[in-house]
This record gives sequence, C-alpha cells and structure tokens, in this order.
Amino acid sequence: MPIASCTRAAVAALSLLVLVTPAIASELPASPSSNVRAETSGMRQLIADGSAGSAAFRALVSSVDQSDLVVYVRCRLFPEHELRGRMGLLSAAGGHRYAVIEISCYQPYTALILTLAHELQHAVEVASAPWVVDAGTFAQFYAATGELVSSSGDMKKLYETAAAVERAARVRRELRQIDTGGFK
Repeated sequence: MPIASCTRAAVAALSLLVLVTPAIASELPASPSSNVRAETSGMRQLIADGSAGSAAFRALVSSVDQSDLVVYVRCRLFPEHELRGRMGLLSAAGGHRYAVIEISCYQPYTALILTLAHELQHAVEVASAPWVVDAGTFAQFYAATGELVSSSGDMKKLYETAAAVERAARVRRELRQIDTGGFK
C-alpha cells in the first residue's frame, strides 16, 4: 500500500515549516554528550525509555550522536489534531547543523516513543545528507526522497518516507517483546 494512502493520523508527518525555537541553549541533552537534546525532563525520560526498550531506538540516537546534526526534542500542541510529529531544520553554524523534532503532547506514552522514533529516523536521513543545511535544501531533500502526503500552498508541505514508517513499526515490535513495565 502506498504511503500516501495512509491517513495523516496514522503517520507522523514531516513538516517543512520554518521552525523557530526560543532559548535553544537552555535545552538539555538526553545524556551529557548526546546530540539528541530534550527540552524537559519528561522528554529526557521518554528518550531514555525508548532507548532502554528498543535496540532500533538506541541505534537511531547513536546515529544522530555520530553525526554533525544536533536535534532538539520538544512537546507541542499542533493546531492540526491529526499531526503527531514533525521535524524541521533550524540552521547550520560552527560545523554543526541544528534541527528540532516536535511531537504532539497528547498521545499515550508508547505512542510518544513511536512518534519520536519515527522523527528520529527523519533526523538520521538528514544527517546522512551533509548538503542539507537550510530550509531550502531540506525541502529539496524531501521532495527528492520522500513522498508528499499533504500540501497547503508554498509554506507547508508534509513528506513521508517508508524508512520512518518502518522504523516506528520496528520499535513498536521491540517494545512489545519486553516486559511491559512502564510501557502500555
């Protein structure tokens, strides 16, 4: 089944909105040396739980950590209720590229982990393309590698990749195989 036939509620979409994040310097990394940085302690715990419960999730964090991409993770409310997550490129400076992943706050805990895994796969995709350094090259990259799933004029296009859908499914399978503990 083509990715585009999935409903927007079923996939966490990739947004090409220009994202502005206040006080980036105050956001805290998931671990002291990680390139995956959480805005809150709750987001740090989400990253830790995803890493503890899934080798695929850990591999995503590791891939980002080994790249020049620094990813800030935060929770947010989306006006589009069916949107679960998105990633955008913020800037490139000082030998690093900076991105933000925003995930919808109001999801069950496991869904938050799966949405984050999905968006981290997008981060790995961008990390593997060093020429992606701004909103324009970000848009070009996903226009060439992703599948357009929604468009609202020039300012907002949502792309999806099969790899991100598959990575979230893999993390889900791995989370189901562990003693559920805190996962639902």
